[in-house]
Amino acid sequence: MKKRILSISAIAFGCLPLSAQVLTQTFSFTGAMQTWVVPSCVQSVTLECYGAQGGTGASGGNISTGGAGGLGSKVIAVSNNLTAGSVLNIFVGGAGATPVGGFNGGGNGGSQNAGGGGGATDIRLNAVTAISRILVAAGGGGGGRGGCEGTTPSPFNVMGGTGGSGGANGLIGINAPTPGGLAGAGGGGTITSTSSFGGAAGIGCGGFLGQPGVAGNNVGIGGVGGNGQTCCCVTFQSIPGGGGGGGGFIGGGGGGGGSAGTTGCSGNDKGAGGGGAGGTNTVIGVFTNTAVIPSFQTGNGLVIITYSLASPPTIVLSNSLICDGNTVTITASGATTYTWTNFGNNASINVSPSVTTVYLLNTTLASNSGPCTQSASASVSVNPSPTISIAASTNTICAGSSATILASGASSYTWSNAVLNASFVASPTITTVYTATATANVNSCTAVKSLTLSVNPKPTIIAVTNSTMICEGESATLTVSGASTYSWNTNTTSSTTIISPSVNTIYTVTGTDINGCSNTSTITQFVTRCLDIKSSNGTEASLQNPYPNPNNGLFTIELKANAQVKITDITGRAVYKEILKAGKHPINIQNQANGSFFLQISQDGNEQTIKIIKE
Repeated sequence: MKKRILSISAIAFGCLPLSAQVLTQTFSFTGAMQTWVVPSCVQSVTLECYGAQGGTGASGGNISTGGAGGLGSKVIAVSNNLTAGSVLNIFVGGAGATPVGGFNGGGNGGSQNAGGGGGATDIRLNAVTAISRILVAAGGGGGGRGGCEGTTPSPFNVMGGTGGSGGANGLIGINAPTPGGLAGAGGGGTITSTSSFGGAAGIGCGGFLGQPGVAGNNVGIGGVGGNGQTCCCVTFQSIPGGGGGGGGFIGGGGGGGGSAGTTGCSGNDKGAGGGGAGGTNTVIGVFTNTAVIPSFQTGNGLVIITYSLASPPTIVLSNSLICDGNTVTITASGATTYTWTNFGNNASINVSPSVTTVYLLNTTLASNSGPCTQSASASVSVNPSPTISIAASTNTICAGSSATILASGASSYTWSNAVLNASFVASPTITTVYTATATANVNSCTAVKSLTLSVNPKPTIIAVTNSTMICEGESATLTVSGASTYSWNTNTTSSTTIISPSVNTIYTVTGTDINGCSNTSTITQFVTRCLDIKSSNGTEASLQNPYPNPNNGLFTIELKANAQVKITDITGRAVYKEILKAGKHPINIQNQANGSFFLQISQDGNEQTIKIIKE
């Protein structure tokens, strides 16, 4: 079956309905067979056939008018069941001349002065023989030649007979008004006749009668017109002849020959030729509605074929203009099967084109000419999304630092952190992804792009001292860890440093790791005076040196006078506190961890501190 391609250019949302196509093809006279093949998807075919007009008879003398050729018939027929692929062979009839009949069945005139019949126009189904005709529009009969020498003394118009239209008899040729015979008219054929009737011969001068027309036949060839008598005509060119029959299903008979107007053939009273009959119209077989309009067509015949095709599928697009990356749903309906090129056999498909794309659909439809295929297409136009770029002043920062992030390539931006500017300063505490949705003003299309800003944590710097509390004049060792390099506020860069402060002092160290990230730590070194604290009047305090020292947490102190005794660890936490009388006193701090402790004696405004070592 023949495939038709229908292009649908989608320019707006919604449905794109396609009504059934109604097409027309015209076949004019060529003098040869023409062909039309019934296409697939045909629902209805209307055939209009126009038979050709017969030729006009020549004038006689100066004022004797030749008979006009009969008009061809018009036949209209409608078919709803022509099969796709059937061949209609078309024969367009030619107009009759003088004296030659037209193409496709026009009979010749009875003399060179009489009009030939018009050819029939017919259509033959899947064959070329006359028996295969399914539609015939008959040609008109030829006109008879006007009467001989219709001049003075009486200016009578001795007219030739008019040819009959398709299916009608020709008219009798007119004689002068003096006694005499008349030229006979051609007889029209009928569908039930096996032949048409030749027109009767004109009667007039005895022994000089005109000749009858030759009858047409049952294959549509019009009969030949009869010759007129010659006794009263000066030359052969003035012999009145009958018109030829028109072509048709059964050809029309030719008109009778001319006759003299008087028995003596005197004067200028000469008879005219009779008109030829038109052919017969017919409609056979495959049609549902028909109509015949006689006496319609002038000149050559004509065939007009008007046909309607099954409604192609309807296509609906959810959107016909999108931005790159969006999805469109295309849905077809109105067919029995659907095949999208590269998209399967569903009626509905989802597509996401990156450029403007035409999607092709092949469908199977039901039609009066049998199942047929039709193709359609849907075009989805695509606007490009903006090409954006995102950059940062640095892609990696240390916690607590900042970076500037900048987007370009679009008109407006919306960031995932609610920023609406093209650039902003970011200070994340952890590695963070920043996503920009960028919009182009030219087509409102958007693009999404992300940038990851990596965050390295600050190192954890831990500084410790080997002794939180030292006596004035003693040294302590500070140790730091957690980084790769260090810088103390003592201008030391090693991980350990030895200090000998005379007062409580805060030490600060900055550590930097392998990522270049830095952090600081501080430690306070406490300092106290030991053993040499004096009272305000310059006397020594009353504490004798404790013993043993170092010890295991059991030691003895000896007081010269009553005093307050306090023992603290290196953090300054009191682990022992008591008011003791003068004398010896055992002290027990075995429940404390090993390390350094400070024994403080307070008496009458005097204080004395001694360092105790528990091992």
